[in-house]
Amino acid sequence: MSSHGRIKPSSSRTKPRESSSATRDVEDRDFDLDVHTIRVTVHTTGKFFEGDTRSGNHASIFLLTSNNASVRLNMTKLSADATMGTYQMIYCRYQRTNSSLRDFDLTATGRGLKVGHVLELVKKKRRNEYQLARSGLGCRHWVKTVIRDFNDAGFISSSSTLTTEDAINGLRYNYSKGKDPEPEKIDPGTFVSDIPKKVKKTQNTDTRGTGSGSYKSTGSAPEGGKRR
Repeated sequence: MSSHGRIKPSSSRTKPRESSSATRDVEDRDFDLDVHTIRVTVHTTGKFFEGDTRSGNHASIFLLTSNNASVRLNMTKLSADATMGTYQMIYCRYQRTNSSLRDFDLTATGRGLKVGHVLELVKKKRRNEYQLARSGLGCRHWVKTVIRDFNDAGFISSSSTLTTEDAINGLRYNYSKGKDPEPEKIDPGTFVSDIPKKVKKTQNTDTRGTGSGSYKSTGSAPEGGKRR
């Protein structure tokens, strides 16, 4: 199965906590890397105010690859006034980030899942286009939706010790070092594909619908069991 897509990597230079030499933008050569684990990571973002007793959290996805590296899929807010999230695809020369408070590891299907298959699905589903919640949050809802996409596509093995729903339920908590998890409501953003389009009414004129562009897949996704 070919996984050579032509998805333009994010131009953002935002990195995880590791040094800049530990990460780079995803390149075409990374598309053929085998994925053996899909990891949901809840990161610490530190305390926002001096009086805070718990850490802020951020969630993202890591595709753990056969060369002991990973590809991070991240939806983030790059500026204080941003209303749209920025989608990042980052190649990491490590598999575990030191900002992690909790990891949920889902075993990938053993039928040849490649990084390219995963990135193609995100693009096809338009999960790279995301409007943040009014609060400026929304990363956990984004991760929850994308992980369910992976499950529905058969990317997660039916023999995975943790299920898709285990990982999703784990996103419903706030994590702080040295403290028990506490329930925390997920603040959802909105995918652009779910925003109703305004229809302009015209009279006595011919119109032609532009429609949405078709997406050309370069290879069928591997089959695998679905499990939640």
